[in-house]
Amino acid sequence: MDIKPVHINTFNCFEDMYISIAEWLKCGYIFAFTECWGFSYSKKEGSKIEECISLNRENIFKNLELYHGLSIKKEEETSY
Repeated sequence: MDIKPVHINTFNCFEDMYISIAEWLKCGYIFAFTECWGFSYSKKEGSKIEECISLNRENIFKNLELYHGLSIKKEEETSY
């Protein structure tokens, strides 16, 4: 597989992986991030402000499949 890594400064390393795969498959990815414009804030006593902010990026997998036909299955690491 000759997948060339794509990096966009506003995305994290996992999002860069999805974009790299989408570019390799030539299926697009831009609509995967349609619900990422907002954020939520939940005050937590004794926490820094950055620990109280969460980005709305939970639907990236769903949107990649819905809008671009790319299905990615995320599996948690198993420790032995």
